[in-house]
Amino acid sequence: MTTTNRASVIKSKLANVNSRQAGNDAMFVIDAIQDLPAHRQIAALACSFILLCQHLQVETVDVFGYVSKMMRFAWAHYPEFPAIKMYMENELK
Repeated sequence: MTTTNRASVIKSKLANVNSRQAGNDAMFVIDAIQDLPAHRQIAALACSFILLCQHLQVETVDVFGYVSKMMRFAWAHYPEFPAIKMYMENELK
């Protein structure tokens, strides 16, 4: 598979990602960084996000677009993202 095809496949799958699974995966990531100070949490997630997008050859703005749309829908229909927000408010430094 060429890198262009790989990026297309990833974007197609991202556009149809299961929002509940994405929420559970996000909770796993938040849990992994919860003991870092706030500025390091943000830096770690941002660096990881940019590097992963570069590695997979997908544009960060495309990912933000797909995921923002998915989260807006999921927020109104499923408990995962409100639960993550509540967890962050109570547990993150």
